[in-house]
Amino acid sequence: MTVIVREAKPSDKKPLMDFVTKTWGGHDYIPSVWDEWLRDKDGKIFVVEVDGKQVGMNRVRLLRDGTGWLEGVRIHPAFRGKGLASLLGKKSMKYASRFGVSAFRLASSSRNKAAHRQVAKMGFSEVARFDVFRARTKSRLLRGGHVDKLSPEDLGKALRVIRDSEEYRAGMGVYWDAFVARALNRESLSELIAKGYVYSARDEKGNYALAVCGPAREGEEVWLQMSFLCGEPALCKKIVSRLFRGSRPKRDENFVFLPKGSRLSKSLKVIGLKKYFQMVVFEGRLD
Repeated sequence: MTVIVREAKPSDKKPLMDFVTKTWGGHDYIPSVWDEWLRDKDGKIFVVEVDGKQVGMNRVRLLRDGTGWLEGVRIHPAFRGKGLASLLGKKSMKYASRFGVSAFRLASSSRNKAAHRQVAKMGFSEVARFDVFRARTKSRLLRGGHVDKLSPEDLGKALRVIRDSEEYRAGMGVYWDAFVARALNRESLSELIAKGYVYSARDEKGNYALAVCGPAREGEEVWLQMSFLCGEPALCKKIVSRLFRGSRPKRDENFVFLPKGSRLSKSLKVIGLKKYFQMVVFEGRLD
């Protein structure tokens, strides 16, 4: 058996999509992002061939915080369990190391035990879990209440609030950009504020809450995502309710990411949000 791992090229699309499109009952997002990924200068797709046949792929994304993000691993069902995913991962990490990257992260559903075993073989270990809540049409979202959109002048205070929060510590200092965990630092927070994606609420007692919330996209799918939330629970309920009540698209497509065990989980359940799934974040380094 001759195995080759190489960079992807346009002609790989059809043979790979022939089996990728059958993943998850035909609802895989890879076909809708393949062309975009192939053009992206901040990432690279790799393909594994067995005896000249394309049987697997993955992608590494170079994040601005200096880490590498691994994603999009797909292996043909007939070739699983042969270590091909690990070969793709190692090739991707070696490629990213040329740009000074030594720390890598990836995320997987808590139910994907096979993926957890595979990344463990690559030396990755779990560093955090995030519960993903979904706002349903029947959610008991609160009415009224004032929510502020932060301005650049608010950057310093917002950064202090975030860094002092339980959610920042439990969530290893990240916010979620769709399903990619990015560092929530001064640079990224400044950009998020400039885009109008950072909100706050306060009460007469001086309590404070803050949220990062904006549109998220994966291929042709677009939804509203609260990718970081911290502060006084009652005020967090107000922010979630205010932003989700008037949002487009429909509320069934709105999500909140919270580190596992956050006290805010109870508050979200009170206003009718339901836990949808759980994401596990793994971290590893290049040997």
